[in-house]
This record gives sequence, structure tokens and C-alpha cells, in this order.
Amino acid sequence: MLDQVKETLGVSDEDWKVLQPKVEAVQKLAAQIYRPFMRGRRSRNSDDNQPKNEIDTKMQELKTLAENKEADPKELKAKMEEVRVAREKIKLDLKKAQDELRELLTQHQEAQMILLGLLE
Repeated sequence: MLDQVKETLGVSDEDWKVLQPKVEAVQKLAAQIYRPFMRGRRSRNSDDNQPKNEIDTKMQELKTLAENKEADPKELKAKMEEVRVAREKIKLDLKKAQDELRELLTQHQEAQMILLGLLE
């Protein structure tokens, strides 16, 4: 994916050294927000099911609680709020990372990043 981004942006190796960490930060944060939806369907490897960040941890806790048919509705509500709060924090971090990346791009490059789904 990174090679595709570099090629799409048409940047030199020198410019890429500056852009690559910003692109990677955006990709990592976006994955933290959207990956939990896909994890159960996509992964068969038990290592992939281990929590990797706060959202993963909160989602796993919510999943465990939700699977308990006798779980207290108040506990479920509280756990859902924890997931929402964790997601909002990552969304803020993602927006900041996207803004930092955007500052380094030309308008054409920004358009390409939007088309790649890395910027909004």
C-alpha cells in the first residue's frame, strides 16, 4: 500500500522520507477505528484476535459482555459508552494526523489521497 501511495503522489525518495511517517500514522489510526468491524469475519489466526489498542480491548470486553444473555443492561450501556469514547479519541487523533499530512501535500496530491481513502 505504501508503494502505491508513493507512486500515486509522484514524489521523490527524499520527499517520501518526510511523507511516509505521516501516511503510516494516518493508516494506523484509521485501522484502529475500522478494523474491529471486520476482525471476526476475516481472521482465523488467534494472534490476530488479541487486542492491539484501546478500541480492540473495549470491543472485546463489549463482545464478552454482550454474549452473556444475563448481562446487566446498565453494564452493557456503560461498556458501549466506553467503546464510543475510545473511538472518538482515535477519530480526533486521526483528524490531527490527516491535517498534518494535508499540510505537506499539493492540491493534486491531496485529491489523490482522498481517492485512496486516506484523507476526507
